[in-house]
This record gives sequence, C-alpha cells and structure tokens, in this order.
Amino acid sequence: MIVLTARDAKEISLRVWRYFAAHPEAENKRCLPVALFSLVEDMALNCPLCEFFFQHADPLRPCDSCPLVSCNDGSAYQGWARSKSYDERALYAKRIVASIEAWDIDALPFL
Repeated sequence: MIVLTARDAKEISLRVWRYFAAHPEAENKRCLPVALFSLVEDMALNCPLCEFFFQHADPLRPCDSCPLVSCNDGSAYQGWARSKSYDERALYAKRIVASIEAWDIDALPFL
C-alpha cells in the first residue's frame, strides 16, 4: 500500500494521462516510460486515483468522488482502453486529463 494525499494522486494521475494524450501509441500503463510506470506499478490497478480512493473513501463506494466517476462501461477510461485508433485514444486521454484537472480536491467530503 502506498499512502497518497489527494494532491499526490492528482499530480501523478495528470503526469500519466498527459503522457497518454501526447503518446496515443501507448496502449496501456506498461507502455509508460520506466520512471513514470515505476510511480504507479505498486498502486491499486496501477492507478493513483484508485490507490487514493480505496484508502480514503467510503469502502462501499470508493469511486463516487473520483474525477473519472467510474472506469466502467461508458466511461472515458473504457473509451480509451477500447480505442482502435491513435486519434480516438488521444481524444479519450485528453478527456481524462480535463476531468482530473477539474477535480477540486478541497471539496472532498472525507478530508
């Protein structure tokens, strides 16, 4: 377990997703540069947001406050993961970046 603050989770997530937006040929987190992947490798689902929310949010509803809302069907993450083209993958990665940038960590109900 890696204990993250909301600011850490946001900062690392932005680094990851900005990379994906700039490098749509990268199809998964193992395609990240080694230094960046090493930051997320030991996190829940290789995701700073998952790591943070699994530790700090309501254990029955950890995704409720996540800026990505959910990684389930219909989400920007699923769109990115299922993308068939670089343009589509870049578009979804940029949507994810925008969601994370807009995330108001000061409004989290449990902090």
